[in-house]
Amino acid sequence: MVSNTPLTKPDDSALQPSRQELLRGAKMRVKEAGMDGSKANYHFIQDKVNEKGVVMSESSMPALPVLYLKDCRGCEFILPQDTSVVKVLVEGCSDCLLTLKGKITTDTLEIWRCSGVQLVLDCSVATLQADLSTDISIKFASRDQFSSVVHAGVRGLSLEIQEEGESAVDASSVGYDVQVLKHPNINDTSDQFITRFVEGHGLLTEQIIRLKNDFPTTAREQAEYAERLASNAKTLGGEGLASEVLESLGNMMSPEEEVHLRTLQARQEEAAQAARAEAEEEVSDLARIQFKKTQGTEAFKEGRYQDAAVLYTEALTVLPNSELHNVLLANCAMCFLKLGRYQQALEHCDASIALTSSNAKTHFRRGLALQALERFNDAFCAFEKVLEIEPSNSQAKAGLKMCQMQIERQRMKQ
Repeated sequence: MVSNTPLTKPDDSALQPSRQELLRGAKMRVKEAGMDGSKANYHFIQDKVNEKGVVMSESSMPALPVLYLKDCRGCEFILPQDTSVVKVLVEGCSDCLLTLKGKITTDTLEIWRCSGVQLVLDCSVATLQADLSTDISIKFASRDQFSSVVHAGVRGLSLEIQEEGESAVDASSVGYDVQVLKHPNINDTSDQFITRFVEGHGLLTEQIIRLKNDFPTTAREQAEYAERLASNAKTLGGEGLASEVLESLGNMMSPEEEVHLRTLQARQEEAAQAARAEAEEEVSDLARIQFKKTQGTEAFKEGRYQDAAVLYTEALTVLPNSELHNVLLANCAMCFLKLGRYQQALEHCDASIALTSSNAKTHFRRGLALQALERFNDAFCAFEKVLEIEPSNSQAKAGLKMCQMQIERQRMKQ
């Protein structure tokens, strides 16, 4: 059975409770605009049995297809080189071969509740998620196409990555059955692992842990970060100027001088502790913002503009004065433009420009919003501003011509 029916994205049961709480407030703000969600179309290939050489060509799928293979057995599927899809989902399939040579625009592939499935990948897949499956074989044609594999509860997971001019990197066993020997208390449904290349370690598999801000990391990364903080604190604190003077002068100081320097030393140590706490908070918040921004960008690429707006709005609420604030505002504006909420798009553009006035993209989006609101003179000025920043911007030139025509038509009607 093949279906091209537009659907909403399947329920994401992996959402963490803290993220759900954050979503409520952001969704309420975004929902006021009466937004409609996804533009992607789920293309189902379902219940196929023993079909070989099934070519999933662009002509056989809808626009912006999310390829969804479900409950197929003993089949061979091919995505040819000249075909692109938004995302690839594989659920409940057994003894199947999936060869991907085309483009996945979000670089995302997810596979779950499958057995005996081979994935032969000759395309970029930055996000590969595998869950609750058995005997999954993943082969990458090039290391450049591989970023990482995140997996949970996959028994018999093998990974092979071809190195240019060298023999393939073979990780024949990285799945749950191996990890449970190292981590006896893990749960196959909730504990995730990530396999990737790490400088100084080669291909490494580590358990994913969640920080208080919901940001995913590993124990190694957490320990390295703590070590850097401790080193900085030591430099600011115990090895400061006051300590050096105390150690070098010792008994040569008067009691009053020693009291004064020890007070100074205490202040230095207090300042070091405050600096460490501030650094932890800043890095934590920025990591959380970047995490949400990345999720928003993925949703936007899929055509899920409502979800993208929610995620960008979440990121905006984390740290109001972050270095990414103007970018997030501009991204929100683009989502609102796609959703036809032009007044909200204009407001977000204005807020972004108030922070950074030299971004041509933001001025262009502002021009589009003003044009849609039939404020053609203001839109003309916005496109002119784009050309001040980027004189060769062809889109802004086209926008100016369109505004001139619209201004003339508006004048003739009066």
